[in-house]
Amino acid sequence: MSKDTELPIVKAEEVVRTLFNSMANALADGDRVDIRGFGSLKVKHYDGYTGKTLRQANLSRASPRSFPSSNATKTSREGRYLLITTRGGDDETTEK
Repeated sequence: MSKDTELPIVKAEEVVRTLFNSMANALADGDRVDIRGFGSLKVKHYDGYTGKTLRQANLSRASPRSFPSSNATKTSREGRYLLITTRGGDDETTEK
């Protein structure tokens, strides 16, 4: 990123760190994060339940849990992506 935008490395690292921290905070707050051309990220919450073990007749309790979940966009599932390259100061965008 630093080479493409002519930003100092320290500034580029700060931008990337800020982006990921914002995404992490949004997920921690229960929000959904959509990334265009990639997909969406969210946290799914599962309630606790009581179930029976397979080998024994004992009842066991599963506590409530939360897991990250992602959904790929159509272009991501089809293996297409947006490729952005820079040549001599001209930006060229190609869909592959």
